[in-house]
This record gives sequence, C-alpha cells and structure tokens, in this order.
Amino acid sequence: MCGGTYSWDDFVATLNALGHNFGVVRVAPEVYDGFFPGAKELREMFQYFEAHTYFGPDARTAIAAANALVPGGFTAFSEWARKNMKPGG
Repeated sequence: MCGGTYSWDDFVATLNALGHNFGVVRVAPEVYDGFFPGAKELREMFQYFEAHTYFGPDARTAIAAANALVPGGFTAFSEWARKNMKPGG
C-alpha cells in the first residue's frame, strides 16, 4: 500500500531522480476546460484534491485514521516508485 500527500511536482521530482524525464505543465483553467467534454468537471475535481486532498477538508483526521489501520505505516511513493517505475521497464 502506497500512501502520502504529494503534489504533482513531488511525483515528477521522485521519478526524475530515478532517471525519468517528466515535467509538470500548468494550464489555465479556461484553456483546460475546452480540451474535451467533461474537462471542466475533471479540472474542478483536481483543484479540489489540490486544495483538500482526496479525503476532503478534514483530511488530517481521515489520514490519521487510515495510518492507524496500517501496521508499520504506508509505503512512501519514492520507495514504491523505485520498485515499480524503473525507466524503460
């Protein structure tokens, strides 16, 4: 189980440290909304996650409860990526 609170920049930095060549491109909301049908709703969801995480405005309580259920804690994304996201693999 992989867990943590990460930004897109965190994911990219971790993967690039492993030898990938990824980047993050921020697109203005009004531009993204025109990419495809439903883009506005998807963008709004991503903005919500960015502001509140997947768990919502009371994320700290939900994250603490989840952490209490996992003996030994969650695997960090960096550890998971080292095992599962090898460049060219």
